[in-house]
Amino acid sequence: MTGGPRGLLRVGDRVRFDGRDQQVVALAGTTVRLQDDRGGVALVLFSHGIRTC
Repeated sequence: MTGGPRGLLRVGDRVRFDGRDQQVVALAGTTVRLQDDRGGVALVLFSHGIRTC
């Protein structure tokens, strides 16, 4: 995770999900929108195993 206290997720943070490093591009409630380096986007629930980098 880039900056901030551990456990706090912010737009711009890098996370690991689905075997790839991805960037948090939006947060809405417990839903996280991730974008990988190829431009692919995923909407996931925060509790679904996102790991901070």
